[in-house]
Amino acid sequence: YTLGQNIPKYEELEKEVININKADDTVRKELEIQSPNAAQKKFLKESVGNLRMIIEAVGGVTGHAPSYYLPEYIKILGDKKLDLTREEISKFARTFIHHYKRNPTLKEVIYHARLT
Repeated sequence: YTLGQNIPKYEELEKEVININKADDTVRKELEIQSPNAAQKKFLKESVGNLRMIIEAVGGVTGHAPSYYLPEYIKILGDKKLDLTREEISKFARTFIHHYKRNPTLKEVIYHARLT
């Protein structure tokens, strides 16, 4: 919808929702292609877990949780795996904060993982 366009009533919007069970074969195939497969789901689950670990490790050192987000994590790391443990991230964060007097960005934490 664009600016100035009237928003239709809820009943009309509800009709536009696609029900995969009632969709014809072409629409069903398109929707199935868009849904993530098992490998993608596993990758997302691991990425969320790794990001949470990084946030907790850096937050444990600094006293407050940093603002790191999943799209940023995936953009920086790509399809590679994170090879750092929570202890290594905490040690890096302590050293980084002591030297630079600020929290490390997500990019700095991940690049540290690649360099070690």
